[in-house]
Amino acid sequence: MKTTNETNGRGLKARCADACRGAVRKLRQLEEQFAAKLIAEVQSGVPRRLVEQAINEAEALAWNTQFPLLFLPELAEEKIEGARQWARRQQDILQR
Repeated sequence: MKTTNETNGRGLKARCADACRGAVRKLRQLEEQFAAKLIAEVQSGVPRRLVEQAINEAEALAWNTQFPLLFLPELAEEKIEGARQWARRQQDILQR
């Protein structure tokens, strides 16, 4: 028979796991909303896949900092600007 402490311990572990899953789910929703907002703003000649790649690269860089959620927006803007410049250069080359 299980003791009360064992039962409560498993209940606590389950609640903690549920809370973590909920936090991860909310973080993913925020990331998706952020990505959708940036993609909508950039629609001017930058392919969606480049914007998504820029956001992924920014996220990878941000998670290597002490405050990833603080740095992510600025890093994403910088990466997207780089993608925008690359797309412009490609258009210029194609038009020559």
